[in-house]
Amino acid sequence: MMIKDRNSISTLAGRESVADSYGFTLIELLMVLLLIVSVTGIVSMSYATAWRNQQRKDTAGHMLTLMQMARQESVAMGKNYRFNLDIKSKPNRYWLTVRGDDDGDEDGYRAPTIYPNGKFEVPGSLTIRWDKPMKVVENGYITFSPDGSVEPTCITLIDRKGKRVSLFSLSSHEDFRVGDMDPELQIFNDEK
Repeated sequence: MMIKDRNSISTLAGRESVADSYGFTLIELLMVLLLIVSVTGIVSMSYATAWRNQQRKDTAGHMLTLMQMARQESVAMGKNYRFNLDIKSKPNRYWLTVRGDDDGDEDGYRAPTIYPNGKFEVPGSLTIRWDKPMKVVENGYITFSPDGSVEPTCITLIDRKGKRVSLFSLSSHEDFRVGDMDPELQIFNDEK
């Protein structure tokens, strides 16, 4: 025989039923906590992937901007510009230099006035592969001539997951582009 009142269900033994007590059981709390941890893990992995992709794209976009500027300035000023790339250092660095009439390095190149201290670092999560026709380059430069020409080359940024983005020019008078190299157009040797 059960007696019901407004606050609880009592049994003949005088004990309250667990079903009518207020609050959550330990199992319910653990299930909610498990759900929160799972959602947080999925969101953080998605955010990390998006961050890596954005770093790769931003670095490629900045390099492309410097290369386009070097070509334009070279033609406008009638001087050779170089896009320098140091992939032996950690972190990798890239910068512009211009052939000047005044003091510069051993070849007469110096930092342009538009970027006087402009050495830029590649994020540590990226590695660079630099290919010129028939060879892989470790360090050096791409020269932009006053006639608008440049040696065909491909610079590939690779993240830790192996995702790539390339900056490339397939001919001496073609502008650099960002994207994936089309294997049918690729003129670069893929061996190290």
